[in-house]
Amino acid sequence: MQDGEGSLEWTEEDEAIIERSDEELHDVEEANEFDFSSRSTSIERRNSSGFSKNQWGEFEVHELAREQYGHSISTVFGSAEKSRFTTMDDDDDPVMSTLRFLDYRYIRFCFHPLKDKFMVCGDWKDSSWTDVRSLRAGLDSDERSRREQVFGQNQINIKQKSIFQLLVDELPSAELVPGDVYEVSDPSLTQLPCDSLLLAGDCIVNESMLTGESVPVSKIPATNDSLRTLDLGSSTISAEAARHFLFSGTRIIRARRPQDGKDEEAVALAIVTRTGFNTTKGALVRSMLFPKPSGFKFYKDAFRYISVMAGVAGAGFVASFVNFVRLKLAWHLIIVRALDLITIVVPPALPATLTIGTNFALSRLKLKSIFCISPQRVNVGGKLDVICFDKTGTLTDDGLDVLGVRVVHRPAMRFSDLLDQSSTLLPGTAYERDPTVDYSVHKAALYTMASCHSLRMVDGELVGDPLDLKMFEFTNWTFEEGSQDPFSIQTDELPQDYSKVKPPAGSGFDLAGTGEAESAVAIQLSIVKGFEFVSQLRRASVIALQAGRVDADVYVKGAPECMKAICKPDSCKYISYHQLRLRSVLKGQVVPLDYEDLLEFYTHRGFRVIGCATKQIPYDWARLQEIERDEAESGLDFIGFIVFENKLKPATAATIEQLSRAGIRQVMCTGDNILTAISVGRECFLVDRTAHCFVAHFADGMLAVLAKAFQIDLALGLGDAQDPNARLQWQSVDNPLFMLDEKTLKPLPPPAESDVSLPYDMSNLRNYSLAVTGDVFRWMVDFGEEDVLRRMLVVCQVFARMSPDEKHELVEKLQTIDYCCGFCGDGANDCGALKAADFLFIDLFLILPIAIFMGWTGPYPTLCRKRPTASLVSRKVLTPLLGQAILCVFIQSIALAYVRRQDWYIPPVLDKERSNIENSENTALFLVSCFQYIFSAVVLSVGPPFRQTMASNLPFVVTVVVAFLFSSYILFDPAAWLAAFMQLTDMTAEFKVFIFVLAIGGFSCAWVSEQRLFRWLAQAVGRAHVYMRPRRRKDTMDYAAPVSDWLLDGGYLPQTVIRYGIRSQLRDRIRSIEATCLEDAYKNKMQYVEALRSRPIAIETGTANAQHYEVGTGVLQACLGPRMKYSSCLYPTGTETLGQAEIGMLDTYVEKSGMKDGMAILDLGCGWGSGALYFAETFPQSQITAFSNSGLQKKYIDQQASSKGLSNLNVIKGDIVDYEFEPDAYDRIISVEMFEHMKNYELLMAKIARALKPGGKLFVHIFTHKTTPYDFEDGWMSTHFFSGGTMPSADLLHYFQKELTLAKQWWVSGKHYAKTCEDWLSKMANSKSSIWPHLEETYGKENAGVWFQRWQIFYLACAELFAYEGGDTWGVSHYLFQKT
Repeated sequence: MQDGEGSLEWTEEDEAIIERSDEELHDVEEANEFDFSSRSTSIERRNSSGFSKNQWGEFEVHELAREQYGHSISTVFGSAEKSRFTTMDDDDDPVMSTLRFLDYRYIRFCFHPLKDKFMVCGDWKDSSWTDVRSLRAGLDSDERSRREQVFGQNQINIKQKSIFQLLVDELPSAELVPGDVYEVSDPSLTQLPCDSLLLAGDCIVNESMLTGESVPVSKIPATNDSLRTLDLGSSTISAEAARHFLFSGTRIIRARRPQDGKDEEAVALAIVTRTGFNTTKGALVRSMLFPKPSGFKFYKDAFRYISVMAGVAGAGFVASFVNFVRLKLAWHLIIVRALDLITIVVPPALPATLTIGTNFALSRLKLKSIFCISPQRVNVGGKLDVICFDKTGTLTDDGLDVLGVRVVHRPAMRFSDLLDQSSTLLPGTAYERDPTVDYSVHKAALYTMASCHSLRMVDGELVGDPLDLKMFEFTNWTFEEGSQDPFSIQTDELPQDYSKVKPPAGSGFDLAGTGEAESAVAIQLSIVKGFEFVSQLRRASVIALQAGRVDADVYVKGAPECMKAICKPDSCKYISYHQLRLRSVLKGQVVPLDYEDLLEFYTHRGFRVIGCATKQIPYDWARLQEIERDEAESGLDFIGFIVFENKLKPATAATIEQLSRAGIRQVMCTGDNILTAISVGRECFLVDRTAHCFVAHFADGMLAVLAKAFQIDLALGLGDAQDPNARLQWQSVDNPLFMLDEKTLKPLPPPAESDVSLPYDMSNLRNYSLAVTGDVFRWMVDFGEEDVLRRMLVVCQVFARMSPDEKHELVEKLQTIDYCCGFCGDGANDCGALKAADFLFIDLFLILPIAIFMGWTGPYPTLCRKRPTASLVSRKVLTPLLGQAILCVFIQSIALAYVRRQDWYIPPVLDKERSNIENSENTALFLVSCFQYIFSAVVLSVGPPFRQTMASNLPFVVTVVVAFLFSSYILFDPAAWLAAFMQLTDMTAEFKVFIFVLAIGGFSCAWVSEQRLFRWLAQAVGRAHVYMRPRRRKDTMDYAAPVSDWLLDGGYLPQTVIRYGIRSQLRDRIRSIEATCLEDAYKNKMQYVEALRSRPIAIETGTANAQHYEVGTGVLQACLGPRMKYSSCLYPTGTETLGQAEIGMLDTYVEKSGMKDGMAILDLGCGWGSGALYFAETFPQSQITAFSNSGLQKKYIDQQASSKGLSNLNVIKGDIVDYEFEPDAYDRIISVEMFEHMKNYELLMAKIARALKPGGKLFVHIFTHKTTPYDFEDGWMSTHFFSGGTMPSADLLHYFQKELTLAKQWWVSGKHYAKTCEDWLSKMANSKSSIWPHLEETYGKENAGVWFQRWQIFYLACAELFAYEGGDTWGVSHYLFQKT
């Protein structure tokens, strides 16, 4: 081999080893070339074979082929090479005497002599492909042979036959080469054999193999222009070229010869462009055969475990070998016994057991019609902590239904009501029509729905896009397909056979404005020209001709965002709502004033909205053939909106809720509109309904500057996706005044002028979410800061307008921040551990059956917030494994020591020629070990919360029972032949009982240790590891509860210890809120007051409801007093019962508020109605209103009022955030322990003031700190019982007297609340049997015990809080406010 000037001269025996760095080789298939330049290649002389190394370090051997060729370079690498290497010596296209090539992963790489590298030739394009008609001649035999030599046969033939053979069932078309012309309309051809370009006729194909969506696609003949723009070297086919491109493997629904009668061809023809594995289908198959290597930690750990054990076995082998040689044993015995040690330490059954467990999981998945092509992923399914969902067809139903049409009435320029049927959209007779309505716009809307589509008729059935199909079905019209395709290039002569649409029988007349019968004209729309939907333009249009008219009509439908740009010449840019209102006044309205509002109304509720527009143009056939799309789709009159409904699947909300309970994050990744995606997310609870959702748009950059100059609105993400100098701005989709910091992605304080009383602005800012479009995602990946990208990935819940490649990249990005990510998948994982012994009986008859059936246990039906470990060497596996091993050794040591003390003890005898195991030590250890292996399988069998209980696994239970009975038989009374075969020695009956009791005792210790001790040790090891080797935590929520929570939830700590811990935390709280001086104290308080004024009325109302007010009534009845007062009671002497203390506090409300019979009284935040029921009983002439946001509370109060015969009590269920009471309705409003859940007291007091009559009064009962207010943000109390809560100071309400004036204030010592909580705690402890069913009903059987402990701790914490320092630090404040 000689390396000349920029070229390589190869000889027969030369061979190349291709080595390229990761930076240079992104993937051999993607790079499409092998570089043999001396800079990056090492070349080694060998026989005619070669090696390549790809980016993942994988080597592969290739056969290098050499054939005589004798044709120019352009015949192999395409016509582009001609112009690239033009020289003065006329050597622009040199001849290749020899063709040298290699096949790498079914792709052929040919050696380019001028570039010194192997290059893909599958993207070759003939330079003569310039005229469509000339291509129909095809190729001669010589040219076909030459091209077959270069490109190979048209086969997708996998060498190793497998299940893929079913996918790639080949057609008899292996002889096709690029340039061949074949008949597409052949009836025997049902599937396209290669990538082709349609030359004549038309075709409808099903491309679901490529897209996954069974949507028929129409194909039209190629044009000379499309030939010139066709780029076969690109990874994708452009949208324009795809209209003519036939993809290999797609199914032919219909293929027709040319229908216009002007084409001489009698059949439909196509030219071959790519064959074999160079086709799109071939690329798909190759991606399945050669996926990106994925190394799973589970298998790495398995090999690591085996390697470590092999090292231990090797050390044991050497030690045993040396010892056996020292004892002068026979060589065959030394080898057998030393090698036997290796099989003991490294269990041969381990790989088989792991494989069997995976196969069991696959079989369970198959029963649910879930098929896995990568069994490795089953073992990490249970580790998922984020799942990405597509929207359409996954969260929502596949199809869309037309909800109705909203048309624009002129000249008022207002939208009509929703017209949900075609008969209401355009009544068929004059007497059915409203004479005050101009129905011309109704006609235009109906005609648009009937004609603006790409439907086709196949075997008497309409096929096409599902949205078009639903829209056309709404009209009830009929479709007749003509021979002339309106979307194809037409001839200069007038065709006679258009596609037509007609109304149903009985309504086939177009009534003129007079409504007279004589003016009736038969309706028939002929579609004479069309422009297909283009994703960049987001619209489609047709030109239709109505019978009896001289003008044609243009009908356009598309995304509402693009409608304003094409409706009028002076509105060809996006304008904001306020700009639109101003222009409508000055220049006449282009669209209705409520255009944006109505669009937002529907998109926010998950509906899909399509805009419609129309105009009339003179009918001139020659002119229509030349009209450009921009001209046809401009100067239009806006018609209205077509609203489509995409319903959630029945199981969606329940699935999302189950994943949420399990702590698995859900992400929506869709190609749909971002507002629609957010709405669907809120509907299925994937996005918090009460929280802000922030959307990013481009604020800087070239396009943003131009947008500002021309008043273009880029709020929907249209902008500088390719501009590295752009800047993102995050605004709430519900109120743009709320924004995020661009660096931290944390909410910014709202501006002073913002109206935070709006419903969405009352939402929880702490639990906000993000939504981004594909353009924003791409910009953040390409140009954004890494830290901001990471923050976005952690918080973002909706990814909209995402392409398939971007969806794939999203999953990879989530994996880079340590998420275990799935795409609509779930699974379970179990890591078991097996022991081994040196007896054949134990290996074959104990371990193997038990190990096989351990994996038979099914997954637990309810997902858990904890994650199972996916590592065989994690602390969760190794700690109990080592602990059980130590216990086994300890039990065996007891048996060994005890047997040596027996009178009948038979010691081991050394036999240098054969193994001698017939002694008392071996017998005792063998019998104990048999039981230990059985019991270890029981102890280590994983159950809830990851798997079902062991009792549900019948084969495993039977195996364990049989093994236990057989081991007992061997122990107590084996047959003589069996004892001799097992080489067992005699033992006394007493010793046999001792062995049995020892085994049972060892099992008890192992079970208790596994359930209690080893878990605690594993967590302790984990904490020590984190402390000694701190590392970056995963950027996601940590759902693993700390050890303290585990101890509290399990009830392992006595109340004395818990009280001590609570008091310690109270001292920490005092230190955290106290100020160094009085000046700082007031400064901090005023800052807190100002912050409250800028916040919504309440946050996390839904969470608070779930924590307290939607808890089962029976849970509270078992704790509270007879009047169900869920707030502080009053103990004047300290000897009162709980019932008496309830009445005592209720009486103070009456006295302090000045209630009198006959007043209208509102109990605001009434709880379980202790106050409202008491007031109704005390004041029978008063009208009492109870207000609660809990359905359970309303139901309970209504039942109590009915049983007491109270007719003066009315209960309202509502949310104080957005509920507005009747003005001037109440004399007294009583609020007991509701203000602690509020934030913006100024807005709350204003709302209450509006409900009070002049001179009316508000009485407030809240718990407070004596001096300092603070929020409940983190910690056990906030997490489980008081999310979003406030601890007011005693004087906090003084700062919110704008609408109401403080008349009087009282302080009630915290000792009363402490005594109340102690009574609740005592009653709960004595009512365990009665409260338990209600806990199970509320929290589920598996969590009833946990919540029993949590409620007790809650009462303990409250009791200690209010008893602190004698009740003078935290207590209850009473206020009386009066309306001025």
